[in-house]
Amino acid sequence: MSGTRSKDTEFTLKTRNTLAERAGFECSVPGCGKRTIGPGADADETSSIGRACHIYSAGVHGPRGRGGLTEEQLSDLENGFWACADHGDIIDNNKGKEYPVGLLKYWKELHEEKIRNLVSGLWKTTWIEEIHFHRSPLFVPDLRVKLGKVTVLSGQNGVGKSAVCEWVSALRQPRLLDRWTRRNSRDGLDMTMKVGGKGGCAVALSIERGGPEHWRRDGVRQVSSPFAFDVVYLHQRSIDSRSHDDVTGLAEAFGVDRATIEGISGAVSTGSSKRFRDMVIEDETDDEYDDGDRPAEGQAPRDVAPRQRLVVETYHRQERRRLTTFGGGVQAEVLLAFAAELARHKSVDVPTVLVIDAGSWGLDSTTFRWVADVIDDCSKCCQVILIEPMCGKHRQEIDRREWVQYVLSINQDGQHAGLTTITPR
Repeated sequence: MSGTRSKDTEFTLKTRNTLAERAGFECSVPGCGKRTIGPGADADETSSIGRACHIYSAGVHGPRGRGGLTEEQLSDLENGFWACADHGDIIDNNKGKEYPVGLLKYWKELHEEKIRNLVSGLWKTTWIEEIHFHRSPLFVPDLRVKLGKVTVLSGQNGVGKSAVCEWVSALRQPRLLDRWTRRNSRDGLDMTMKVGGKGGCAVALSIERGGPEHWRRDGVRQVSSPFAFDVVYLHQRSIDSRSHDDVTGLAEAFGVDRATIEGISGAVSTGSSKRFRDMVIEDETDDEYDDGDRPAEGQAPRDVAPRQRLVVETYHRQERRRLTTFGGGVQAEVLLAFAAELARHKSVDVPTVLVIDAGSWGLDSTTFRWVADVIDDCSKCCQVILIEPMCGKHRQEIDRREWVQYVLSINQDGQHAGLTTITPR
């Protein structure tokens, strides 16, 4: 165990027993499932190999720090994680840096939900445990990314953050693979998504350079993607100016139809957002048509689909105008609000992942806190993968929210070296 620890930070026997019982006497690390209790040497004895691990470290110099917790809080049930002896030793020593706070808390929540489902017979939860990049055009072989409830990818430009987002999103939107399947692409791609919970399985995607994609589920060949998730992928800061109108632009941004955007717009506009007073879809008036679409005087209107605009009213200066007349910052925030609501909408019927490529977003601290609030709220019903905006600037806020953080990097030879887990300060 790492660092000096006080007896006051140790778990009581009652706390250890409660942790074990809530975990169903199983290791809480996904994919382990090792039983931690069994018959003892004598007929009236039991033998336990379970470990009550500290999420925030009990030791002063522990692998995850103390997070500002008091000794009483460090010894509380909420700070406990039940594991087998093997995983317990790793989690509580210096190698435990590979198991950040956000990941352990998420695993604990998911494992207890699994036990609850086993007891009730009703499975409600499915999640992505890990992405394994066996081979890729960018990273060292066998790169593994363990996903939390919210997973943040950080690093300088060109290290592959957007590629990860594209590859994950391609499990539901194969068109995103186009630039990776060209004959001049640098290398093939082999990746596996490990899915836990209801319908747990391993979904594998393989692409040879210049060839088509091949899918497998638990090793069995599939005609198309067998990924039993939906993905909402936000990678634009604004609506495409070439779109027919605002509603079409939003629909194209998320790969859905106009009816879906119109259906969720009411929830977006009536949400408890502190950024926008109101959002409403309105028909354009005649004087707002482009010259090419304006009917000549005395002629019937041209046979074009009616155009609709999204009108946004902000709290700042109480501005109320069309979305596309605002700067990129406001447009990005509106797109995020729609992305989060769309993810909530989809998650009612199917497990959903919200992927946000915010690497180019210039956000001040106040705006980032609003963005983080939106993400935390959305994470109640789906997983979130976020490219950190303004690399490193908002690290303290990310630490406070206990999100899982990874830094992608390039080594001195210019090769993509993989990723490093960030431990909260």
